[in-house]
Amino acid sequence: MNFAGECRISEKLVVLRRGNVHEVPICNPIIKYPNGVRIEEELDGKPVQYNKFKCMKPFCRICRCDIARGFKLASKNSSKAECVLKCPITKSLSRRCFKFGTATVCYD
Repeated sequence: MNFAGECRISEKLVVLRRGNVHEVPICNPIIKYPNGVRIEEELDGKPVQYNKFKCMKPFCRICRCDIARGFKLASKNSSKAECVLKCPITKSLSRRCFKFGTATVCYD
């Protein structure tokens, strides 16, 4: 984040007044299956999470993800947070199979 007004290509300069809040959606966990399919983890009815910045000064200028172009935060961890168009894989499931005689046992 550069406060001089030079934002990354995935960001835009947001100007806020005291008490204003800017929200950026956070990527849901993505699971990659052995067949290559990527599926968003079920949220069980929970709402999408947002990273919120509240201006506590008379005037704030800050670079934030450009949500108008579809960017989201890749992580809840603010030290690793990057603005992304495609959410990263957070968990990979792999099938491991073993043969026991004529039987094959597989587990994830």
